[in-house]
Amino acid sequence: MPSSKSEGGAKNALTLYEDDAYAVIKQDIGALPELLEANIGDGGIDEFDLPRTNIPGGGGLAWSVPDVNGEPEAVPDLVGVVLLHGNRRAYWQTDFEDTGGGTPPDCSSTDGKFGTGVLPGIDGEGAAPRRRVCKTCPMAQWGSSAKGDSQACSQRKLVYFMRPNEMLPLVIDLAPSSIKPFQRFMLTLASRGVQCTSAVVGLRLRNETQPVKHSVVSPRLIAVLPEDQAGRMKEVATSLRPYFDQTGVEGAETVTEG
Repeated sequence: MPSSKSEGGAKNALTLYEDDAYAVIKQDIGALPELLEANIGDGGIDEFDLPRTNIPGGGGLAWSVPDVNGEPEAVPDLVGVVLLHGNRRAYWQTDFEDTGGGTPPDCSSTDGKFGTGVLPGIDGEGAAPRRRVCKTCPMAQWGSSAKGDSQACSQRKLVYFMRPNEMLPLVIDLAPSSIKPFQRFMLTLASRGVQCTSAVVGLRLRNETQPVKHSVVSPRLIAVLPEDQAGRMKEVATSLRPYFDQTGVEGAETVTEG
């Protein structure tokens, strides 16, 4: 049974992780870039090269996670460590129903703060790409969508999630309705003095029925890594950050609306 340490009384006790160390921190951290180069060459990787899962449609309560052969496997509870997480945005002026999908967004953001692209209805047809502040962009305001009270510019959160027996993280694409529950959980960890890279967490799914039945992430803290393992996991996050921490396109004019 895992032991626990008490910080502020038994009610606030945190369970100490005592299972086998995560595979990625058993290795030489400095060898990870070498492993990537050996397997994929010097072309680099990005978030789209990693195994990926997202919130299932129709109120599903299991994640669809690709196995080693790329076949989908139903997993009701993802367990691991949040290495990195970040916001993304994308705006299409033409609806999916009209394009059939597969078209790049008119404007997109790789950090959820600054987007780069053209808003034809605002910038005019044929305008050069502009870098704009997402917070003040008209397409990021609630009620801007033609389909209701939502945002015309879709907001997502990407979570880079390291599982016990893996050397690279799983990318979890959280839909807008799951962003707040995830953020609240991360704030709760911070209030307890726990960094995300030292927390072993479980990610289940639960149903909500308004406005229609849909699935929402339900995070929970399982245990905290021992200090030495937590330190090494933080090193892993630092070594992988350059591959996935994108900041958008440089050199474009920055516009602040409002």
